[in-house]
Amino acid sequence: MKSINFTEQMKILVKFISALVALVLMPCLSARAQAPSTIVMKNGSTVVGHIVLQRPGIDIMVKTEKAAFVVEEDKQTSILTKNVKYENLSRQWKRWALTKNALQGDANGRYLVMYDIKTKDYTYTNVARVEREKTPKVVYVQIMPETYKIKMSDISCIKRVEPTAKERNSGVDDEVVIAGNKTYKGTIVNQVPGKSMTVSTADESVEIPASKVYEVRKVARVASDKLYEQSDYRNTIVLKDGSQKVGVIEVQRYGKLPKDQYTTLVMADGKNVKVKASDIVEIRYTYEEKQHDIYKAGGVYANEFLLRKAKTKVENGQTMYVDKKVFAFPEGMVITFKSAGTKLQGDWYLIALDNTTTEDGTSTQGYTAETRVSNAIKPSNTDMVDGVSSINYVYLSPGYYALANDNMSDTYIIKIKK
Repeated sequence: MKSINFTEQMKILVKFISALVALVLMPCLSARAQAPSTIVMKNGSTVVGHIVLQRPGIDIMVKTEKAAFVVEEDKQTSILTKNVKYENLSRQWKRWALTKNALQGDANGRYLVMYDIKTKDYTYTNVARVEREKTPKVVYVQIMPETYKIKMSDISCIKRVEPTAKERNSGVDDEVVIAGNKTYKGTIVNQVPGKSMTVSTADESVEIPASKVYEVRKVARVASDKLYEQSDYRNTIVLKDGSQKVGVIEVQRYGKLPKDQYTTLVMADGKNVKVKASDIVEIRYTYEEKQHDIYKAGGVYANEFLLRKAKTKVENGQTMYVDKKVFAFPEGMVITFKSAGTKLQGDWYLIALDNTTTEDGTSTQGYTAETRVSNAIKPSNTDMVDGVSSINYVYLSPGYYALANDNMSDTYIIKIKK
């Protein structure tokens, strides 16, 4: 048998200790939560998402929920600037652009400036530039689900939120065992890969040097529950010989000798499989996909924002709108109303509202029986796609508008601003 010298032992140990990052990114909440981790890079970039692959000691791959990248100009190898028309943006970018007041253009059309950036080590596609007060003052944000590979050497720390009181009734906890068999049970909320980890227990928050960590376990929060059933992810360990082991990582042992450096998987049948650390090439993570309805049943959306049913009152033959909050959209964009189901497939139209004053002197907008007809605007087109009905209006002039239907009492109001 080939012996392993001290230097080789230390290389394996350092590589395996760095693999602690995998445990931090593995969610500890219930299957309903799937809370992401926040990866802070040494240059100030932040990536929020779930790990989907790790090569111990080399890099990790993260499927993001959002990210803010710091890209120094002297590190850029290429940058492409493009003006993306508002109507061509995804629903997420449409909401972001309006919320952040990031659109440019005028009454003839609105667009969002986006970038494709390459550096020596990373590529960022379809990101938006954001200037902020705190340092670093310029970041490029990504709000769409994307997959990024991040070098381990570029990671400063990894953070994760603690479970709520409700979430503590199910799901998975961390158990960190140090020398002397002392165990801390809770959630690993912060880690500097290869250096330290912070465990939040029921009573305290403890920072532990990585060199003192003997073992990290995953355990069901409720003793009577099974780890495999409480985990909302599955691990696939790829070995040097190309074979794969699928289950849930239960134990990672960080001994000083190679025989004490291993990972234990719980399989679907409840059996445990031990894998030597030195045999692991990569660890993959597959998460439960949760389907969520984008549009609430019965709700009406304008350019992806949920509208409230408008409040009205009638005075002297005028229908007046008394809502205090009205969604405002800049002129120069298509206004699209959407609703789950066939709700918007009827005879809907917009009423261009007139300025008026209530009896108590409050300025508002409204219409009469005559102007409801004369100020009516038919939609540019109607559609039904994937169970969602929609109606469009192209480039409305500034003013207040009410979406109405003669056969329904529901009405919704929007504002177009310069």
